[in-house]
Amino acid sequence: MISFFAGFPGRCVKIFYIKQEAKYRNQICPKAVLNSDLFSKQNTTHQMDVIFVVPLVVFLLVLQYYRTDHDTPADKDRKRYAEGIALFEAGNYAVAFTYFNQAVKENRKSAIAYTYRGKCHLMDEKLHSALYDFTQALSFDTTLSEVHLEKGKVLYQLEEFNDAFLSFDKAVWFSRGKNADALHWRSIVHEISGH
Repeated sequence: MISFFAGFPGRCVKIFYIKQEAKYRNQICPKAVLNSDLFSKQNTTHQMDVIFVVPLVVFLLVLQYYRTDHDTPADKDRKRYAEGIALFEAGNYAVAFTYFNQAVKENRKSAIAYTYRGKCHLMDEKLHSALYDFTQALSFDTTLSEVHLEKGKVLYQLEEFNDAFLSFDKAVWFSRGKNADALHWRSIVHEISGH
């Protein structure tokens, strides 16, 4: 038995000797029996704790993941202002402007409200007002690639090609290169400005 444990770390050898010592104590002193039983019960209790605690922790982590709201503020605003977005997409720009103008007054930090109010200004060819609203929207959420694209178009119309290129470049960046319009506009401005 000793030769079997000789190849393992010293811990295995210690366990063997502890068991041998426990057998010896059992023959000499009955109190040792109680101590060895207590040792084995503690080990079993520890194993039961691990078996119970690990699945409980995993369950709580999964529960926390599903209870967490994963929508961005822009996604929440899109849901909140779905009626106004539908008005804009239907071509009712005057009604949509009134809707988003009120939305901006109620929620001054809504990037989506500023975006759609800017788009309404753009439809009325109020370029400077549209530029202001797009700039405000980007001050609250810089990751909106569609806003960078619209801002770039306004800057292009105002013949501010360097700033337009930067806006189109940001639109490409935040869309991860998947927005064909941003790529197209960036290439047009690149040819004009020579970036």
